[in-house]
Amino acid sequence: MKFSERIIQIANFIEDGSSCFDVGADHGYLENYLSNYRNIHKILAVENKIGPFSSLKNNTYGLKNVECSFSSGLDNYNEQYDTVIMTGMGGKLIVNLLNEHLDKLKFIKNLIIGPQKNIDEVRKDLLQLGFVINKEAIVKENNKYYFIIHLVHGIGVSYSDDELQFGYNVINKELQKEYIDYVNNIKSKYQK
Repeated sequence: MKFSERIIQIANFIEDGSSCFDVGADHGYLENYLSNYRNIHKILAVENKIGPFSSLKNNTYGLKNVECSFSSGLDNYNEQYDTVIMTGMGGKLIVNLLNEHLDKLKFIKNLIIGPQKNIDEVRKDLLQLGFVINKEAIVKENNKYYFIIHLVHGIGVSYSDDELQFGYNVINKELQKEYIDYVNNIKSKYQK
C-alpha cells in the first residue's frame, strides 16, 4: 500500500508507544501505516458512516493493536488513549466534537488535527479550550493545502493575526515551496 505524504506527516506527529483514538478514520490508511511502520501501543479507529466503516474494517483486518468502532466523535473516548487524531474533516466539526465532550479533554495528552476549512478559527477556538499549538506542518496534495497541527494542553499563549492565518511554529515552512505557495495564495485572495 502506498501512503500519502499527509498520512506520513500525521504519523510523524504521533509519539512512539502512544495509544491513539482516531476520529473519522475513514478507510484506515493511517492505521495501516502506524501498525506497519511505527511503534504504537494501540489504536481505536472510529467511523460513523457505514460505507467507510466497512472499508475501515476490511483494510485493518488482522493489523496488530488496531480496533474499530462504529461510533461518533469522542463518544467512546476514555483516558486509556493519550493521543486523539481528528483529520480530514471541517474545522468547525472538529471544534464541535470537542465541545460535546469537554469533560474528556483533560485526558488528551496530544491532539493532532487536520482541519480542511476555517483553520484560523480552529486555532483560536482550541486555545479557548485549553490547547496550544506545539508544531504544525503543511502538505500539498491534489492542488490543495493541508495543515497538520499538533496541540498539547497549555495556558498563557496568544497568537498574532498572522499566526492564526498562516500557522504557528510551522516546522517545514522554510523547506517547502508549498508553504510559500500557500501564503501567496491567501494573499491573492485578499487582494482580489
